[in-house]
Amino acid sequence: MSEFIIPVAKADLLKRSVSNAYVVNDVISVRNLRNYLPKCQRSLTSEGFTYILHEFDTLFSVLHEWQNVDSGIKENAWHIVLKGYEVCVRQLGSVLESTQTGQSVLNRTEMNTHRNALKMHTYLLCQFVDMFENELNANAKSAVGGNAGRGRGAKGGRRGDRGPSDLQLCMDWFVECEKAVGALDQICRLKLDQLWDPPVAEEDFINLPANCCYKLLEDRDIASNANIRIAVIRLLATLVRRYGHSIACSVKLAQLLQCFPHMVTCLMAIVRSFIEDEKLISVVRELLKEICSYNGADLERDSQASQNFSNFLLEVARTYPTLAQSILPLLRCRLDEEPYQMRNCVLGVIGEILPMFAKREQLDPNERVQRDRLMDLLQEHIHDVNGYVRAKALQIWHNIVVLGGLPISRQSKLAALLVGNLGAMMDVSASARKNACKTLTAMILQCPAAKLTTNELQQVVNKETKRLESLEELLTKVGTLDENETATKDDNNNNGINIQKSLDKKKKSKRRNSKESISVSEDSGRKRQTFRRRVRRSLDSDDEEQQATDDDDEEEEDQEEESDDEVDVDNSNDANVTLCPTAELDAAAALEAAIHSAAAVAAGSVNNNPSVENNCIGITGGNDLMTESSPLRSTSVAQTQLTADVVRQRACVAYLLETSSFISHIQTAIKDFQSMLSSKTISDVIEAIEFFVIAKQAGIKGLENGIRLLLTLIWSQEETIKKAVIEACQKLYLQPDSEEYFKSDGTLTIEGADIVATNLSNFIRDSEMGDLVSMERIIQQLIASNQFDSTLIDHLWQRFIQSASRTDKDSSDDAKSMLLIIKMIVKSGAKEINRHLDTLIRHGLEPLDSSCPIDLERVKFTCEVLGRMVPSTKSDKSGDKSSLLKPFRLPTNHVLFTRLKTILISTVSQPNQVLWVPMMEQAISIIYDLAEAPDSIMCYLLRSTAEKLVQFKSVLPNPVNSNESIVDNNQILDKLVRSDDDDDNVNDEQENVPPSSQMKSDPDVTSSLISVNVPAFLLSRFLALIGHITLKQLVFMESAVLTELKRRSLIQEDRDSKRKSKSRKNIRQSRMSVMENSVNVSSGITTGQPTVDEESGLVGVAADDTEADYIRHICDHELLKSPDLILNPLLNFVTYVCSHPSRFTDETVQASASLALAKMMLVNAEVCEPRLQLLFTMAERSQSEIVRANLIVALGDLCRRFPNLIEPWTPNLYARLRDTSAKVRTNALNTLSHLILNDMVKVKGQISEMTVCLVDKIDRLNILARRFFHELSQKGNALYNVVPDIISRLSDPTIGVSEEHFHSIMEFLIPLIVKERLCETLVEKLCARFRTTTLERQWRDLSFCLNAMPFSDRMMRVLYENLPAFADKLCVQEVYAAFDSIISNVKKLIKPDNMARLEEFETKVKEFHEKGVADEAAVRRAEIAAKTAKQRSRNNRASHSSNVTGNNNKVTRKNLRRTTTSRTAILESDEDEDDNEIGKIPTVREKNTRTTRARARTRIAFSSDDEDNE
Repeated sequence: MSEFIIPVAKADLLKRSVSNAYVVNDVISVRNLRNYLPKCQRSLTSEGFTYILHEFDTLFSVLHEWQNVDSGIKENAWHIVLKGYEVCVRQLGSVLESTQTGQSVLNRTEMNTHRNALKMHTYLLCQFVDMFENELNANAKSAVGGNAGRGRGAKGGRRGDRGPSDLQLCMDWFVECEKAVGALDQICRLKLDQLWDPPVAEEDFINLPANCCYKLLEDRDIASNANIRIAVIRLLATLVRRYGHSIACSVKLAQLLQCFPHMVTCLMAIVRSFIEDEKLISVVRELLKEICSYNGADLERDSQASQNFSNFLLEVARTYPTLAQSILPLLRCRLDEEPYQMRNCVLGVIGEILPMFAKREQLDPNERVQRDRLMDLLQEHIHDVNGYVRAKALQIWHNIVVLGGLPISRQSKLAALLVGNLGAMMDVSASARKNACKTLTAMILQCPAAKLTTNELQQVVNKETKRLESLEELLTKVGTLDENETATKDDNNNNGINIQKSLDKKKKSKRRNSKESISVSEDSGRKRQTFRRRVRRSLDSDDEEQQATDDDDEEEEDQEEESDDEVDVDNSNDANVTLCPTAELDAAAALEAAIHSAAAVAAGSVNNNPSVENNCIGITGGNDLMTESSPLRSTSVAQTQLTADVVRQRACVAYLLETSSFISHIQTAIKDFQSMLSSKTISDVIEAIEFFVIAKQAGIKGLENGIRLLLTLIWSQEETIKKAVIEACQKLYLQPDSEEYFKSDGTLTIEGADIVATNLSNFIRDSEMGDLVSMERIIQQLIASNQFDSTLIDHLWQRFIQSASRTDKDSSDDAKSMLLIIKMIVKSGAKEINRHLDTLIRHGLEPLDSSCPIDLERVKFTCEVLGRMVPSTKSDKSGDKSSLLKPFRLPTNHVLFTRLKTILISTVSQPNQVLWVPMMEQAISIIYDLAEAPDSIMCYLLRSTAEKLVQFKSVLPNPVNSNESIVDNNQILDKLVRSDDDDDNVNDEQENVPPSSQMKSDPDVTSSLISVNVPAFLLSRFLALIGHITLKQLVFMESAVLTELKRRSLIQEDRDSKRKSKSRKNIRQSRMSVMENSVNVSSGITTGQPTVDEESGLVGVAADDTEADYIRHICDHELLKSPDLILNPLLNFVTYVCSHPSRFTDETVQASASLALAKMMLVNAEVCEPRLQLLFTMAERSQSEIVRANLIVALGDLCRRFPNLIEPWTPNLYARLRDTSAKVRTNALNTLSHLILNDMVKVKGQISEMTVCLVDKIDRLNILARRFFHELSQKGNALYNVVPDIISRLSDPTIGVSEEHFHSIMEFLIPLIVKERLCETLVEKLCARFRTTTLERQWRDLSFCLNAMPFSDRMMRVLYENLPAFADKLCVQEVYAAFDSIISNVKKLIKPDNMARLEEFETKVKEFHEKGVADEAAVRRAEIAAKTAKQRSRNNRASHSSNVTGNNNKVTRKNLRRTTTSRTAILESDEDEDDNEIGKIPTVREKNTRTTRARARTRIAFSSDDEDNE
């Protein structure tokens, strides 16, 4: 019988390659196959599995004609083959079993028959599986390609209903595959070796089922099917165990992993089954070795293979770290190779191995060495060249720190790699920065001394160092005594040992009791236990030394102590973990106690706590030790004990020094986190926020500036950042730490609300104005989202009442804090005022008793709360306008206004009330917001304050001193006082006083009549009162009065609409009658009397215009200009004070007067224009920094109200950016930023003055300037339009900006222009500037600006075209270096099509540079030659000067005079010929062009300057 040889390809069976080999003689056609398959089925049923010997050709014909056969025939053939194989399993199994038991013996013919039948069945089954898989995969790929453009929702599954679109299978292919693999597994489990002689199965046969498995694993869907995967694993395990397929299996699985990403999960399942179920660990090791042996160069080219290998190895290391440790030597070489995925893989394996060491109490020397080496490798790759590798290394360090596996000796080194300008926190990779932040945060939480500052910890270090010195000194003394007692040592050895043991037991029991007294809870015990582990691991070298000094008896006692002390023994069941010696436990306890008592030491309370002091290190010094020692105690025993104490103390000092270094790095890290809060990367900001929250909760000190900056992020435009800030604020201030302070419904309990109120109160006391504004914004966001607890709101009011009822300072401060918090949460509306007005008056405006002075700060805060409650007068479009617009007003004689008037008048003359002015401003605002007739109250306040001033005529007769100012306008003050007496019968609602012509007299004449000594503080308060009343009166007229007139107009319109049947009355009055009733209208807003507009019947837009004109007329012609009104003479008074700073020298007087004048100038243009020069003069020349800073803000307000008046003075505003005061520069920058961004000032070349703030020494100015230019870049092309002028101005040496500062400014400004079209035009403009500039400094600056731009292909095209503009400037080395840098950067990104042109441009640039350098060298040589020749001629003339006679000298002098006369005559004749040529000296073209240009200091002309001149 012919032998069936397993072919390499199907075509090999059609021809005989070896004698006696089976050949397919009859290939059945497709048309006849349908008839032959039933015959095969019948043969199988009748003959069994040997039917295949004569039916093989039929089934092989299906394979041969596979592409032409329909799916029905394929399925029928498959079922026949699979059923035949199952029959083969049963029948062949029985035959082999009977042969094995000796019941029958196979002869050679039967052996060949069974072997050929087996091989034919296996070959057909595996071939059918292969053919089906190939066709299914091909159809799946075509289906995916067809669905490529259908979007995310398109389904391009490879099988659909278990079959592709072309191959419609009726059978479930997954089930069939499972049956086939199961049958192959069953056949391979038989004793198939008996079918071969010698009894070894041939390799080609074994490869058939193995290759079938690998073919199925290539399919992702089949590999993810659990049943098929289990069957494949069993088959492979059988092949490995019975037929030695381990090496081939490892190689093939590694190849599959290299090609298919889904094999990572599948192969991990195979490995897990091999190790846990099949116990084939050797195959897994072989597989790992095969993976590690791949060439690094090949992996670098195949990134997918690198990713697959690294993912698989990481999974293995994560699941079996011991196994990964065994292959680590094979992976270390990958740390120095590419690709980076393999480096990440190795680091990940190291990261899975290191936690094993962290979980062990004690490490043997080999393990400790291995741990340190792995950490060294991990530490080196914190600065890897690849960002992903750096991020991976830092992530692993974070995991180690969290698990407590970081040795204390390494924490300072690791922290040094994380912080600072070169640390990982400043990495260019966002993921690396994120992991660095997490690592450092975890390190801080693991360090018990992190709560201390550097100074506090240094105190502990000094104390422990002194104790170590005393121990070492005592050890030296004991060593001397030991030499003298050597002779008597043997006699007293036994007694000494016994006594020593008893003493040691007593000391250990004392130490154990002290530990129990220190431990407070189980939680703290666990923390200390973790801390001890880290200390033990960090002191392994000291432990070895200590172990050498311990004897066997002491070890037994130590073990007994460890069994008794529950705190010091780790409840670990690991048999490999051994207990550490007692000396090590004592060292850990000593270090722990030292750190935990550090806070008490720093606070000075250690001396008052003997238990803590004694437990701090376990000994109390040398004297105590000698006292404890018995006279019978051996000196050698004492020396041994003292040596152990010295070792522990040295370890303690070493740890404290290491911790001190780590604390210094923490302070650096806090600054780095602060800078990260301003990062443009959202993830950086989020990490910084999380750090400050965690560090604040952990008690870290020095976080105030960071938390203050954190709160300002609530104004960010990113919703993610805002949400993180709100959550952080809730954790820090608005939520208790424990859940017990919450009710079942989630609201706060009374105790919880009190804790939150205390947190907010502490925050308010330590905050600045910006912090309060940010916190208010956060609270308002919480209220808007219904996340602010209503219980807390009620509790804040109750706590305010309680605190305000007490007289101590803490309660007073708490009451004011509560007022500020209430101001943040209070709502506006009449209901709120009616509900809380009495409370605010009683507890905010009235003192507890007459002996206590009024707290003006509390009054101010109370007025601010009332101001938040004032109802809004804006109309609601959806409601009744007339009712909504009706203002809420209180009568003029209300107790609120009476109390405020009393406070203002009674405290104005008290010099210790420094908060009078801010309190006055808030009180005046409340009066104007809530009073029916605020004008009369203001008149009363002005007259009463003037009376206080006049009273000093008799009270202070002494001359003016340094704290007083001379009031020269005393007729005004006297008139104000007399008007109070003359107007007793005048209605309080009138705001004017009797006319007085003397009030408008010349101030100089008035000052010569009367002089009154007035304190500076009182005069400044009076001036501030005048200015604020004027401003609020203006706002009152333009807002409240105008709104009321419009409201009444709406009412009239509604009435007219209801009277459609009645005729309308058009009552019109003259404009003069309207003006006569101005005072009555302003004072009687809510009196219900009809106004002029109501009676006139004007409606709609005409009525609105009339009302606005009416208010404008009052402001322009009556408010400050009418002699009948009280503010008119006060304007002259304020102007006089401002214009005479030599007489009113006090800074506060000048500040108040200047602000009052600015506020009064806001009323109308006629008052503003003549006083503008005075105001700008004070802003420029005032000696007071406060005056200049205030006036720049006031001028900004004037510019907004009167832009046309201020526009000619704009250069003076920009000039304040060069002020010597940082405060003035800051205000000027803020003011100009506001005006420019709101289009109140035109953006011109003068904006270059603002760019100088980018390099100011003050960080605050830098931040504000950057923010301004960033906002300006968002406003269309505003920044682009001024950048050329900015460059020209700043590059001018006369401006005074250094090149370094110029570079810093341009590096920030130019990247803000992001539109490519604008960048192209800017490149063209900068190239054109090369033609008009004459200085090397300007050429260098222009080339630097070009280098700072990100060049694209189109921008490079512009640069090519403008090469002649800068070709002659390339001789300057800096210019050439800039263009060379541009070319180098563009080469990295340019398209291949444009590379030729770029190289041509590079060549030309180099040629021009070399030519220019050569020309410059020639010029220099010519200059040197000319200078040498000139020197030689001088030397020749000097050598012949001795031979010159006196006559010759006379002739020479005569010739010189003639020459001079002739030249003068020529110049005079030229002047007579043409007067237009005066001053024009003809220029001589020199050879040194650069020198000529450098000497020409011509002023650069700007387009913006022309606009300014016009």
